[in-house]
Amino acid sequence: MVKREQIPVSVYLRTEVTQEGNTNEHVFNVVGQAVKIGSSIYLRYKEPEQNGKSVPVTIKIDATGHVQLTRTTDYKLTLGFTHQDYHLTHYRTPYGLLEINTYTSRLHLLLNEQPFSGKVEIDYQLLTGEEELGNYQLYLEFMA
Repeated sequence: MVKREQIPVSVYLRTEVTQEGNTNEHVFNVVGQAVKIGSSIYLRYKEPEQNGKSVPVTIKIDATGHVQLTRTTDYKLTLGFTHQDYHLTHYRTPYGLLEINTYTSRLHLLLNEQPFSGKVEIDYQLLTGEEELGNYQLYLEFMA
């Protein structure tokens, strides 16, 4: 992929969310865009929601293996993922600012230049203070 060339990609995303003993799975296929800026790859797509709306999502994958996921609704949420590490973020809600920690227990990346494609697998926990908000498994596949 040529740097800063934006190309269409097919995106397959599966997330499994476990909260308070209940597990839900979300799966979708969409068309998005990929662009390489410096040593980072940015994937942009719109995640469909059950209410018929869609949420803009950007995933940044950098050369060090760090992944950043940003969802932009009325409020912007940015989560960082580094294998076996914590990342603190702040999420503005209608009720005020919420401190959220992610702990990434597993992060696996596979990126290919020809054909331009990749797989991202992340297992992580969301925490606020000492309270666990949930356990998440994210599997993303993209291909030009």
